[in-house]
Amino acid sequence: MIQLPPSFITALRTLTALPVPGRESGSFTGSLPYFSSVGLVIGAGQYLAAFLLLPVFPPVILAPLLIVYHLLITRAFHLDGLADMADGFGGGWTKERIGEIMKDSRVGAFGAISVAALLLVRNGGTTFVLQENLMLYLLYIPMLSRTSLVFTSRVFPYAFEEGLAAQIINGAKWHHFLFNLLPISVLTLIISPSAYVNILVLFAVSTVSQVAVGRKSMKKISGISGDILGASLEISEALMYTFMAVLV
Repeated sequence: MIQLPPSFITALRTLTALPVPGRESGSFTGSLPYFSSVGLVIGAGQYLAAFLLLPVFPPVILAPLLIVYHLLITRAFHLDGLADMADGFGGGWTKERIGEIMKDSRVGAFGAISVAALLLVRNGGTTFVLQENLMLYLLYIPMLSRTSLVFTSRVFPYAFEEGLAAQIINGAKWHHFLFNLLPISVLTLIISPSAYVNILVLFAVSTVSQVAVGRKSMKKISGISGDILGASLEISEALMYTFMAVLV
């Protein structure tokens, strides 16, 4: 029986709702090199679902189904971060007050509007990808967004004294980021070498958008948090799906 690396199991259990058997590493920092591999697992599920269902459902129906799949497999964990960030930044004037609002489990008007707007944008981009038969990017986009997440974690400091994401943000190193590039590079060389320019452009879109969210957070709370990372991931994925219309 194949034994998955404990750090990969930690990454899967942290970033997805998948019931993965095996022993964890016990360190969130140790899971950082495997974020893009988790994205590959998520993307493979998207790709397979699209491959099987596109002959049955038109893109306008299949796109929201794929979004629901993404919400289920990630426990809507990152989307919750977007809602918390929007409520905190929209309703708080000091770092302390923003932190209090972001920790509140209730969703306010800013959060609800932000989530609805992002899902509309993501749905439009995903529909376009399906209509143009660009399903390969359903595989890559979750990998690219999670690799950018490691980059963002390395670039910005943690905003608060403690929190669940403290180990990830404080422990992120450049070699973690470089390790995440390997699965993307290998996959591109094996199955889609002609798409490397598009993938580089999408990676730039992903990273720039996440860094922009990080810079905004620096101004608001002097750093980033788990909610900020989740929000930046969701924003970067929605933008990548939308940007496909420019690349084609």
